[in-house]
Amino acid sequence: MWDDLPSLELLRTFEIVARHQSFTGAASELHITQAAVSHQIRTLEEFLGYRLFIRKERPISLTPEGQVLLPQVLSGLQGIKAALDQLQEEATAETLVVRVGPMFGANWLAQRIGGFYRLHPEVSLQLKITLIDTLPDFVREKLDVAVVWGDGHWEDVAVERLLPLSYTPVCSPDLLRAEQPIHGPEDLKNYPLLHGYSYDEWKNWLKRAGKPYLPCRRGPVIDDFNVVMNSAIDGQGVALCGLEMVRKHLEAGRLVQLFETTITSEEAFHLVYPESALEREVVRVFRDWLLSMIPDRQNQKFI
Repeated sequence: MWDDLPSLELLRTFEIVARHQSFTGAASELHITQAAVSHQIRTLEEFLGYRLFIRKERPISLTPEGQVLLPQVLSGLQGIKAALDQLQEEATAETLVVRVGPMFGANWLAQRIGGFYRLHPEVSLQLKITLIDTLPDFVREKLDVAVVWGDGHWEDVAVERLLPLSYTPVCSPDLLRAEQPIHGPEDLKNYPLLHGYSYDEWKNWLKRAGKPYLPCRRGPVIDDFNVVMNSAIDGQGVALCGLEMVRKHLEAGRLVQLFETTITSEEAFHLVYPESALEREVVRVFRDWLLSMIPDRQNQKFI
């Protein structure tokens, strides 16, 4: 199929001679003798059946046939180099597979992961989002590290505490302009309370706010934080959310924090990985970056 094409070596020599407009300059770049360059160009011309250079001029110049051939040779060589560079980049890229839940992934990590890429463009990061927020099987799921919500007391893995949540009521600013505005915790009785997983968080917050008698078993229980948060943004009720997860919506004015009172979760997000994972530099780099993003955390490590 390719028998009627000259060798890549000859075409490369042709491009270099044309660029230098000199056999001597081409010989210097190729680290061969001028005679060897002349021989390669003569071989190429004999193969094609026409001359490529006007040798009587100084510097030498391309014949009309050479002028037609040169752009195509340049394009082909550049395409080959680009493909080889891409293959080399893929071969040397370090792959890191991280599993996170949708709450942490969408509302905390997604806002910061660009900074990691800017610092470490050589890392090929794969994020796996899972609805199952339990300790993973690292071997079966082919994971390097995971971010897991819980008490942090897991066996046979390294665990580093990242981020507890500071729960406080939030709602759409439209609710503050309603016929029954919210001035204090007692006004919450006029609105649906949006619950995540159970009623316990609202019960504990009302107790902290000094209103334990207010009924908290009102409104839907939704086992997906993002649905709870978006329902609050849409004005469907008041949600008890971790400030760390809704900060961008507070700053954008899509949500408002109703009161200063917060309750801090006993559980937290933890970075979890097999004990041997830190032998890989790419894991150490990601771990160090992630911990640096939470400067006020209380680092607790359990092995």
